[in-house]
Amino acid sequence: MAITAVGSLASSAGAYTLAVSPTAVGDVLVLWAWDYNSSYQLSGVSGGGVSVWAKRIAYTPTGTAFEIWFGRITATGSATITVTAGFSPQVMGAQQFSA
Repeated sequence: MAITAVGSLASSAGAYTLAVSPTAVGDVLVLWAWDYNSSYQLSGVSGGGVSVWAKRIAYTPTGTAFEIWFGRITATGSATITVTAGFSPQVMGAQQFSA
């Protein structure tokens, strides 16, 4: 079984939100967030057509933060991912994957 990226990468800079448009229920949406001025972790992720987000990676060496979250798509169409954090991520990106 091959894992395939669906559509294009959605990205934003310096914001707490990211616009996405998931296309298939059951696919996975992966979110990454990076900030080079902070070592704070995201305290939550919501929306984007995903009911339950799970943190997979949190890498926070001194003065930087990088995280990867993922969730199964439960609703399709235009949606907004919102992160809760003590910082506004320098860059965020999201990609849909199908297996």
